[in-house]
Amino acid sequence: MTAAKKAKLEQLGAVPGEQLELQVDEPALVKVKFRGQVFTIPKDMDDWKTKTVLAWSRAVESSRLADWVEVVERLLGAEQLARLGALAPDGDGDLPRRDMTEFLAVLINTVNTECAV
Repeated sequence: MTAAKKAKLEQLGAVPGEQLELQVDEPALVKVKFRGQVFTIPKDMDDWKTKTVLAWSRAVESSRLADWVEVVERLLGAEQLARLGALAPDGDGDLPRRDMTEFLAVLINTVNTECAV
């Protein structure tokens, strides 16, 4: 071990030969409330997955529903997406267009007002 590495470890409070535990902070989350359900998304866009950020950019540029649905799928993940789908009137998991656009309005407003984009 070099003297510089040893000095850095000592600065961090580590003792040579001991195993270090890294603590990774979870990203801050924002709540998206819709029809009695609460969904969470990362507050900082830097914590979004790269493909989610790209999907968001595409959706903003195109305004196509298909692009926005991809944003929802990527931001919510499978578990939360299933809870959103459970709000479908016939229980098949596929929201009517008006319901999805209503959810999108809430999501977009939340991102624009509460997230660091």
